[in-house]
Order: sequence, then C-alpha cells, then structure tokens
Amino acid sequence: MSDFDDRFAEAFEQIEDRLDPFNVSATILQPVHGRGEYGGTKPRYVPFADVDCSVEPLSGRELYRAQQVQADVSYRITFRFVPGVQSRYQIRIGQRLFELISVVNEDNASLFTVCMAMEIDE
Repeated sequence: MSDFDDRFAEAFEQIEDRLDPFNVSATILQPVHGRGEYGGTKPRYVPFADVDCSVEPLSGRELYRAQQVQADVSYRITFRFVPGVQSRYQIRIGQRLFELISVVNEDNASLFTVCMAMEIDE
C-alpha cells in the first residue's frame, strides 16, 4: 500500500469511529419571522433538516429564583455537516427542544457540525 492509501484508511477509520455514536434522530428548526397578533415580528420555527446526532451534557447548575429551582444545562450536539446551520436555530430531539448557542464546522473539513446548546422550555 502507498503512503496515501495508509493515510486514507486511517482517516476513514477515524470517521467511522466518530459516526457510531450518532444514534439520536433530530430535526433542525429554522426561524422564520412573521407578524404577531399585535403587529410586531414574532419568530416561528420550521423544519430545516433531519439529522442523526449525538448529545452530550457538558455542565449543569441550579439557580434559585423566586423560590423556584431553575436548572441550566449545556450540551454538545454533534452531527454530520449540514451547510447553513446558524446559532439562532433550534434542534428538536423527541419532546426536548434545544437552542443553539454556537455552531462550529469542526476542523473546517465540512465533515461534522458541533453545536453548543441549551435546553429550553416550550
């Protein structure tokens, strides 16, 4: 085998290993601004793309506000590269809804998109 074949096989193996954890189906939602009932703009979200992804909790903290416990948890959501995803989008995974905080094209190779997200209440 040539040196190129060895590097290609190694890169393919790394990609294959990274694809295994993508076991969660999700829908990326794009905001579309329309008129609210009082004439102001109000975003509504429409499906942008369906993806298989992995979800990893990164950190969590609880805040006590007005005698209520409010959990604040951040997540890393990784999926195959989808062009056009931006930080104002949302991701729906089952009944859970996440707001994208940042969107990164990992290694600028257009293989994976890594998003930092916060779970939000509907």
